[in-house]
Amino acid sequence: MIFRFFFKIILLSILLICLSILFERAKFDVRPLAQVNPLPHAQKLIEQKEYAKAHEYLSYFMQFEYVSSDAEAKELFEQISMHRNSLSYQGRKFIEGVVKGISDETIGNTGAIISDFFLFGDLRDLVIQGKNYFAQKEVDEVIVTLSAIGVIASATTYATAGSSATAKAGISTLKLARRANKFPRWLMHYLKSVLPIMRQSKSIKPVKPIFKNLQTIHKNVGLKDTLTLLGKTKRFKALPNVAKISTKYGKRTTVLLDVAGKNSINLLQSLKTVPKQTVLYASSFGKRGLQALKQLGPKTFLIRMLKTTSKGNFNSIYDYLVKNIPTYILIILTGLIGLFFLVRRKTKH
Repeated sequence: MIFRFFFKIILLSILLICLSILFERAKFDVRPLAQVNPLPHAQKLIEQKEYAKAHEYLSYFMQFEYVSSDAEAKELFEQISMHRNSLSYQGRKFIEGVVKGISDETIGNTGAIISDFFLFGDLRDLVIQGKNYFAQKEVDEVIVTLSAIGVIASATTYATAGSSATAKAGISTLKLARRANKFPRWLMHYLKSVLPIMRQSKSIKPVKPIFKNLQTIHKNVGLKDTLTLLGKTKRFKALPNVAKISTKYGKRTTVLLDVAGKNSINLLQSLKTVPKQTVLYASSFGKRGLQALKQLGPKTFLIRMLKTTSKGNFNSIYDYLVKNIPTYILIILTGLIGLFFLVRRKTKH
């Protein structure tokens, strides 16, 4: 009798363990997860001469020990840094920003903004778009509008001894975003809706709420990444969310959002209560790592992905089963044990 009793307890325990593992895998199966190797993508960016992106991407993953301890990763990181810090490269990018009004480096975009502050940039853009008009080429109405607003803001800045400088910086940021093809559609629609008011009042007040969020993002991540983050927004309400995310993750925000993939803003917003370091660690497993964190919760995710359980206890055994036992075996065991108890019940009756 005692043997039968313990046999049933063991079978019931196995059944509950199988069901628990199947339930967890239904939420998210962590077995395929592997940490990202950033070197191939970084090398691809270098081949495309996108040194700023390569540095930013590799720098993000250098925060993790498995990358920072890799000799090849450290050598590649140093090579990128040396190239970007060279005077010839920096000078070339600054001039690029002043002349073209856009650059993939912060110093180049700074040059573009400086030119806008001194009216040269606004007049430059008006001249460029004017040439396009007379040559019967496509005219960018957004750039024209922002340049015209910039001229008004310049006059206001001089008249008020610089009190509109924040607005000028905001307008320049929007122009940079437009040139970099990171100007979101919702912002285009918004500008069109407020342009008549701005023209009539000669005031930039309608766009000041946008400047406030851009200023916060700029403070947290820098100019170049501000453009990228603005381009990721799909609606007006997303901009304040990005500002909050950038406040939490700082200069790591841009790559983190890239790693998070499509709907990255919503995904990170859903993890807003999760500790920063936990989210960053989950991102080392790519988009699916962040999704696993969301589905399983911080505690379960860390138990599964970190070796935090002592060997030999129940948690370590359970963790081993979750990561190693095939799903079909769990299903077979669940079916056989369930069938055993069903037959036993019918036999008694």
